[in-house]
Amino acid sequence: MEHLIGGERNPKVLAQLARARARRKITELEHALDGAEFFTAEHAALLRTMLERIDRLTGDITRLSGVIEQLLAPYEEQLQQAGSMPGWGRRSAQDAVAETGVDMT
Repeated sequence: MEHLIGGERNPKVLAQLARARARRKITELEHALDGAEFFTAEHAALLRTMLERIDRLTGDITRLSGVIEQLLAPYEEQLQQAGSMPGWGRRSAQDAVAETGVDMT
């Protein structure tokens, strides 16, 4: 996306930027990116705004997750117990403790 914003429109060049598992689909990516020449400066400005918003929200989530960790620190043992249940993870345990408290009776 950064390359599109920066002005790259060649589908072959853009497809070659793929990473990890997407590299196995270079041909499909080239076809999907066919028409990238119609990606305008206005599209780039909108995409930049959307990516910046995602970055801000990701930062907010990171900060709030830290606050949640601090608030739940006294209940680490209960979080570990709840998080060990099949299908549960730390986030589910945090949600349960936040909603119902630590008295599981």
